[in-house]
Amino acid sequence: MSDSRLGFMGALSPEEGAAFIKSIERLIKDIPSSPADDELIDPIAARRADALVAMAKAAIATDCDPARATVLVHVGADSLISRDGANGLSPTGTVIHPEVVGRLCCDGRIETVLEDPHGKPIGIGRASRVVPHHVRRLVEHRDRFRCTFPGCGAKRFTEAHHIWPWEPGGPTDLDNLVLICSFHHKLVHEHRWKVALNPDGSTDWRRPDGAPYVPGRAPPPTIRLRPASWPVPTGTGDGTF
Repeated sequence: MSDSRLGFMGALSPEEGAAFIKSIERLIKDIPSSPADDELIDPIAARRADALVAMAKAAIATDCDPARATVLVHVGADSLISRDGANGLSPTGTVIHPEVVGRLCCDGRIETVLEDPHGKPIGIGRASRVVPHHVRRLVEHRDRFRCTFPGCGAKRFTEAHHIWPWEPGGPTDLDNLVLICSFHHKLVHEHRWKVALNPDGSTDWRRPDGAPYVPGRAPPPTIRLRPASWPVPTGTGDGTF
């Protein structure tokens, strides 16, 4: 398989280069770690590349697409019509007073979600591989706007993943989609990890060998000792730094 990676070089002035490096190093702290990092020859370089991609995506996210500034409120149609005092619910779980719901709907766009007889939202099936906005919002609401990889929970750079791939027959429906950040999305497509959706909406992540993945505690910090030939700074006395 040919290498289709993008390679580029650039030259910046000292002050611009310092600002660029500082931005990359700070953004790395917000990028979730991945078990696949252990397979890389230079994981630090890979994380810097991920940070650069994240920076680019953040810039795109500030475009003028009005859908990016949409306020979402979940409320039953019967409650909305009857105004019987039922509260609305924001995507983050905040309860919204019914009168506030009415005000928001007064000059807002109402999006209808169709459900089957069992209350299951109906997606678009095989009509398209691309996840439409209204289905994406259902996935986000169910997964609490977070990456479902255990221990991650990232809210930025999330993508809707087809559990059963669309190409061989997977539908673009709620029960075949799961929210994953772009960094852990690579585990499924490039490192042969598996993810399944449980009946309660939780996810089951498994390694390439089929073993369930359970995140462990972070490794203890490494204490580096100064070589014996290095002078010990006055006042430390223990030779560590």
